[in-house]
Amino acid sequence: MGLLHEIQASLLNDNSAIGPILLKLRFLAARLGSDVLEDWVLHEMNGYPQNIPVPDYRTAPISYSGTFSNGFQTLNNIAISEYHIKKLAGESWLHIDIRDPLSVIDGIVADISDDPKKKQKYGISTGNLRLLLQNKLYDNLPMIEMYSEFSPGVFVKIQSTVRAKVLELTLELEKTIPGAVDIVIGESSDVPRIDPERVSSVAQQLINYGTVTNIQSSGTSATINVQIAQGNKNDLVQALTQGGLPIEDAVEFAEIVESEDPDREMRPSGSGLRRGWAIRYPKVARLHGKLA
Repeated sequence: MGLLHEIQASLLNDNSAIGPILLKLRFLAARLGSDVLEDWVLHEMNGYPQNIPVPDYRTAPISYSGTFSNGFQTLNNIAISEYHIKKLAGESWLHIDIRDPLSVIDGIVADISDDPKKKQKYGISTGNLRLLLQNKLYDNLPMIEMYSEFSPGVFVKIQSTVRAKVLELTLELEKTIPGAVDIVIGESSDVPRIDPERVSSVAQQLINYGTVTNIQSSGTSATINVQIAQGNKNDLVQALTQGGLPIEDAVEFAEIVESEDPDREMRPSGSGLRRGWAIRYPKVARLHGKLA
């Protein structure tokens, strides 16, 4: 049985732990030559570093409450609105990124299963946030305690989503990448020639790191094929310069894309995707010729 089918069989077994499955998937990713897929597997196994954005399924909304008292009047466990959190402290406080490795998440899910009365609560440290909000919510009524909470269901969601994505990924690889099903452990010399970029494209679409900017441009002397997660301006500049665009034009292009929302009512026309970019981003039109 090929490695791809081994992974699928393990996923369909409810008693199979996800850890060994990811090890097999990492091996498969290495044989397929896909850095995108291999990085995702490593991050799920080892945790996401602070400088790496987490996929959408690893974020959860947080709610806050506080106790306010001046010694004469006390308000206990009063909900603090998202509006005030965003206005006074910033939107980043409204969600949490779960960066723990899957082994830790598996343990938390097991604890949740052993807690039928749902007594276990999950939150974040609110010391800094409390300082930002102090004396700004109620006049003459300081906040003496602050609490945060997010749903433990996010851990269950991460666990189930990773299993589903691995299954979906292997099915798509089987369908669209000829030769992927023939990969087996210990016979690297017999692996058919596989296009790593095509594998990475499939993986990028299914892993879902958030909004992705795709640029595909081919000219007489260079090819630009870029997939950049939204907000990664430096990566976009680097990719464009590697594709042959002068550094000053690459920086200008990235700044325009970062600052300008595309016109959602306009759609790319013609056979070239670059023409679509010029239509959707009017300010980019004058750089269009340089991408051609």
